[in-house]
Amino acid sequence: MKKKLLVVLLCLTFLLIFPGLAKAQFGSISGKVTDEETGFPIMGAHVWARADTTQPGGYGFGITDTLGLYVIDSLDAGEFLVSSSALGYEDENYPESVIVAAAENTPDIDFALTPAEATGSISGMVTDGETGLPLPMAHVCAYGSTHVEGDAWTDTAGYYLIQNLVAGQYIVGVHKNGYEDEVYPESVTVEEGQNIPDIDFALTPIGEYGSISGWVTDEQTALPLPMAHVWAYDSVARFGEDSWTDTAGYYLIQNLTAGQYAVGAHKSGYEIGFYPELVAVEEGQNTPDIDFALTPTGEYGSIIGWVGDEETGLPIIMAYLRAIGLDDEICGEAWSDTSGQYGILDLPPGIYRVVVSKDGYAPETYPDSVIVVAGQNTPHIDFSLTPIGEYGSISGRVTDEETGLPISMAYLLAIGLDNWCYAEAWSDTSGYYTIQYLCTGIYQVNVHVIGYIPESYPDSVMVLAGENTSDIDFALTSIYFGDVTGDGNINLTDAIYLANYCLKAGPAPEPLEAGEVNCDDEINLSDVIYLANYLLKGGPAPHHCGNYQF
Repeated sequence: MKKKLLVVLLCLTFLLIFPGLAKAQFGSISGKVTDEETGFPIMGAHVWARADTTQPGGYGFGITDTLGLYVIDSLDAGEFLVSSSALGYEDENYPESVIVAAAENTPDIDFALTPAEATGSISGMVTDGETGLPLPMAHVCAYGSTHVEGDAWTDTAGYYLIQNLVAGQYIVGVHKNGYEDEVYPESVTVEEGQNIPDIDFALTPIGEYGSISGWVTDEQTALPLPMAHVWAYDSVARFGEDSWTDTAGYYLIQNLTAGQYAVGAHKSGYEIGFYPELVAVEEGQNTPDIDFALTPTGEYGSIIGWVGDEETGLPIIMAYLRAIGLDDEICGEAWSDTSGQYGILDLPPGIYRVVVSKDGYAPETYPDSVIVVAGQNTPHIDFSLTPIGEYGSISGRVTDEETGLPISMAYLLAIGLDNWCYAEAWSDTSGYYTIQYLCTGIYQVNVHVIGYIPESYPDSVMVLAGENTSDIDFALTSIYFGDVTGDGNINLTDAIYLANYCLKAGPAPEPLEAGEVNCDDEINLSDVIYLANYLLKGGPAPHHCGNYQF
């Protein structure tokens, strides 16, 4: 959350330095992406629009939701070439140029993608077990024999669809902040070309949380803005959550403790918006109609291009690109998609150095300076990366010890015990990680993630050049913040125990992080007071803090 707020502050600083950015009359393109064989919508498909001209022109992209719907906004008036890509499907180009008019939407630019191989799907609903209301943005995973084979997120109706599953048996699980994780009680059999429906979940809430909801639209056109980032931040308790809008522009921020929140919204190509007053949240209730009408900005440019493998010519997915200004500051960043294409958006006019990096490849800088002009796109900034073969790697999986579910965004560090090499990585949504660029030698591997006890792999790990050392797995134990005695409960005994530690040099909490309940980066008397207020006066509950190192 601290990093997110820093980004917000940097954006605000830029807007203060460059006031009076001109408003532009943008248009948009919308449509639907489906599976050609089954007719089912495809979630997470990328749809690209590129100006159909040899001169620098507009550019934009959108991502489909669980209904297969997308919107590409902030487009200049003109003709565009539109294409779509999705994992497990063949890329497709729209058969004709698409005309966009200022302040208007061009609808029904639809795609029916051809599956790369015969697959099936799983669908269902996720709801609140107490209220029966749908739960948006719940993460549903289909597990094969060894790892996650497919996943999806629920839409605002609580519906999900996991596609591109090969025929076989799957275990289906779901995770949602503020709710207990749940696994479907029996395995699900998927057959080629068929959807398995009604794999539903009714999740049990953890604690009494509230929520904030609303709509985000374009101030000039009143059209909805999909994939806008909305956040709520309680400056008193230093606690926050965030969300993203769906294709209809709707958002829902959940898992909020009772209190007053500052709420803001941002979307690429638009000025940051802040709700004009603090928003009150009550336990077990939703605060609706916290809406935003964001103002387009017309004085930015963009850089687009492609990243591929120099030896095979194949596209490289999730390559990380940065546009670096003359002052050596990173002014924009992007990741390549499944077709190797990327777009660095919202760049102030100027001269940039473009750098790309990807695990397993040598980093590369574009050989020429890249000029960005206000309101225009600089295309064809392409890279062909050289694979690196003289290093080794370590891979494995990080899971929750109690549930067996994967843990994403766990931080892993490999430290050489007989050399000076070290490298790091983060686990993906399936819990898998790969630490690359390791010299030959013996390593200690550590893992750390919010809400879990840090852990070191019990044995040293050998790495050989050009080889991967696999199955270095971790099953992490959850930290129950406030349960400093480790008895599974939070009560006055914990407050007394913590007071003895802080004031009388008594025994430390086990683990130590369990005593950091108010997120001020240290364990002190303020944590004792915070815990006592929670237990005796109904104050805010202890919650997960950041990746603190004690």
